[in-house]
Amino acid sequence: MSTAVVIVGAGPVGLALACELGAAGVAATVLERRDGTDLRSPGMAINGAVVELLEQRGLLEPLRQYAMDLPAAHFSNLWLDLAPVLAEHPPSMIVPQWRIERHLEARARELGVTVVRGAEVTGLEQDDDAVTVTCNGGETLTASYVVGCDGPDSTVRRLAGIGFPLRDAKFYGLLGDIEADFADLLPEQVGASYSPVGGTYAGTPAEPGVWRINTAEWGVAPADPDAPVTLDELNDRVERLTGTRFKKATARWLVRTRNPTANADAYRSGRVFLAGDAAHVFFPFNGQRLSAGFHDASNLGWKLAAEIGGWAPDGLLDTYHGERHPVGRWICVNVQAQEALAAPPESAQPLRELFAALIALPDTNRFLAETVMGLGVRYPLGGEGAHPLVGRRLRVELEPGRGALLDFGGGVPDGALDGRRDRVDLVVREPLPGADVPAALVRPDGHVVWVAAEGGGDLAEALGRWFGPRR
Repeated sequence: MSTAVVIVGAGPVGLALACELGAAGVAATVLERRDGTDLRSPGMAINGAVVELLEQRGLLEPLRQYAMDLPAAHFSNLWLDLAPVLAEHPPSMIVPQWRIERHLEARARELGVTVVRGAEVTGLEQDDDAVTVTCNGGETLTASYVVGCDGPDSTVRRLAGIGFPLRDAKFYGLLGDIEADFADLLPEQVGASYSPVGGTYAGTPAEPGVWRINTAEWGVAPADPDAPVTLDELNDRVERLTGTRFKKATARWLVRTRNPTANADAYRSGRVFLAGDAAHVFFPFNGQRLSAGFHDASNLGWKLAAEIGGWAPDGLLDTYHGERHPVGRWICVNVQAQEALAAPPESAQPLRELFAALIALPDTNRFLAETVMGLGVRYPLGGEGAHPLVGRRLRVELEPGRGALLDFGGGVPDGALDGRRDRVDLVVREPLPGADVPAALVRPDGHVVWVAAEGGGDLAEALGRWFGPRR
């Protein structure tokens, strides 16, 4: 059996990539070892970047009925002023990860993607022309490319021989859902907070009468990391962090969490790629784990489609690692900085006072807000002296797998797209917030590669670099 692309892992990142490829007309198969969606998935919110990426592909609206806007963000529970950012971008949203997975899987199937559950990858071999994966039942599947979206303990990464320098520091984390009436919860048990003794607590509504509880303590370890978690143990940790215990609560499920941090040595090895937690993993502050994975899918999907479609310029697939690997490293850095700020007060308090003062500065506040919301990604696409828009992503809906030459007011030369209209659309529209230029060329992932302004580059060169030769 053969297909163009095999995606290993049907989490949100693997399914987002499946939707990218399916919408671009690429034959793709998703292999998932689980039989169904895990309702205990940890994620409860998506940040502004994920909202925009779903919006960009027309995937957001069906989720709104299950979601609630979350116009707030913090840097290690030091709260940020989002007014300048929300003037141009949407707020984060509370929506369970399992709902996102179900929605994306349904859409992927509509687009012709094959999703095979109960299929665990046990082997992988590649040559210059193809990759063959072997599953637990002995079945084999051959593809032009394989993408591992199979989490922190990625089998694909291991079989491809890609290093993953892991930092797994001492950590005590609990996660689970409890049933409790809102009237029985104390103010300290609702929302996210930094504890006076160090560590963080979060209590978030999961559904009516159900609360997602997340406790995190650095430099502390449970007495028995393999013991089942009880409601008494959860109450003990909540009491340490907030000074309170749940009065009336029933546990639906409780698990222990780890805190590994790593950025893979490479996001590509020949015809094998990594995305999401298989490529990078860190504590899930601010929804950055999910937004990093969605950016991976958005970046890689159109490049694979271009390569398979026969119009990719030389070296296009190599730019995936070149662009995303530094971003993965930077997220590890900013999350580890937040961990340092969440340490016990004897070490963290001077840092927290300093950061509170820095956050009061408008430029610092905006920088940190865009960082934690996943909105600050700018690829180095224009070189020194490039226009500030080059490399950034514009909030614009695009046709999957196609770039767009945006005409905001007569800045597009006649015949600019001749020979490339099969992969780039001319779009005449009103100017976008934050894009005060006559015209811009954006890739299928929304990132700007040319603007009609000083420092914006050469249009013909940008078209050739990102969309291949005329044909």
